[in-house]
Amino acid sequence: FEGQMTENSIEIGIIGGGSTGFTEGKESPLFRKLTPSEVKDYLANIA
Repeated sequence: FEGQMTENSIEIGIIGGGSTGFTEGKESPLFRKLTPSEVKDYLANIA
């Protein structure tokens, strides 16, 4: 990675929790992309 990592230069996705819907009666993993604000908070916590 070249340059500085900021909330505007990277995207982070997470898989967690569960939701129903794909297979009746079974939980499936839920995927979502973090918002720029959440990425900024995440980067602040790992620096």
